[in-house]
Amino acid sequence: MAKKKELVENFQQIIDSGDLEAFKKVFDTCEISATKAPEPIGKGKRKFLFNNNCNAFSYKNLTPAHIQFLIDSGLDPNSNCGYGYSAITFQSSNKENLKCLLDNGADLECVVSPQFGTALTIACMCLDTEGARNLIDAGASINSAGVEDALIDLALCHSDENHVAEPLRIAKMLLDHGAETTEDTKDCVSRVGAFFEAKKDELDKEQIDELAPIMNELYRRFELTPVVVSDNDKHDDVSVITVRGNTWKEQYNELWAKLVPASGKAQTVQGEMIRIIGKVSYEILDNGGLNWGGDYKKMLKALSGFMNSFDSSGNAPVDEATGIIKKISASTDEKPLNRLTEIIVDLIISNPQPVPLGEVTYEH
Repeated sequence: MAKKKELVENFQQIIDSGDLEAFKKVFDTCEISATKAPEPIGKGKRKFLFNNNCNAFSYKNLTPAHIQFLIDSGLDPNSNCGYGYSAITFQSSNKENLKCLLDNGADLECVVSPQFGTALTIACMCLDTEGARNLIDAGASINSAGVEDALIDLALCHSDENHVAEPLRIAKMLLDHGAETTEDTKDCVSRVGAFFEAKKDELDKEQIDELAPIMNELYRRFELTPVVVSDNDKHDDVSVITVRGNTWKEQYNELWAKLVPASGKAQTVQGEMIRIIGKVSYEILDNGGLNWGGDYKKMLKALSGFMNSFDSSGNAPVDEATGIIKKISASTDEKPLNRLTEIIVDLIISNPQPVPLGEVTYEH
């Protein structure tokens, strides 16, 4: 009787139970290369089944005994174990599992998909601090990411209002081990600096004592003026909005730190414009558009309305921005998003009187 190509539905529960014999018994009826059943994605007419090709190596809470059984049974750790990742990528945060894989021929520099690069590349993009540390300790190359971007840029540019500590910790690890930087690294440092400043009120003393020196070292290394927003500088949503930065990128980071809250929507239209373009850019450029959908389109529609409600007689070409917004999709590249951000910054500087944000139709 032919074995099944899909793993049993309760496979994770079997692993979690710690019953190794029950785990092995699954493969009496399933192929060793069997994968998780396709997952339903989307809603209504847009609902479809997504096959992520996740085999047994992709599951959580495996032990070296599970991994050894899979390898001895013929499952290749250097193959596509799900999403275009190798087994090492899924197991890197567990030092014992990583050692077991390496002892059995798993390749630290394996690139299953050119889109994602090596396991260390993926750890940096996913802000997996423990995984990155284990991979570096195991000897992973810090200057051969398998993709065009430098590892430090990938980590820092995946920061957002909810992820500040992880990119800073990974950046410190990489620099301590001599990682290469690029012309883009400076902009990435400015980006995480804005998020750090906006998030600082929510961090405890221990976190600030750990992260502030890393942030300051990055500013020093790249000769950047720190994004410093004191309690007095944080915008009160009423006073005229001012910025000190000289370039639009510096001004954007400063506006984010001043106007965008650590969570939730901004209180002013100007702050919400900055928040929307930041969220949209992150989703497209850093998250691969995985969550792209109707709510992001609603955000862009609102952004267009916000921009057209302001006086554009200054240096901000709103008509150009409207044209860019109409063409934005999950596959838009960096250039038009940067141009749109520049126009938004110019428009806010030309219209510094805060406008309260009313009701909006989007959730993000």
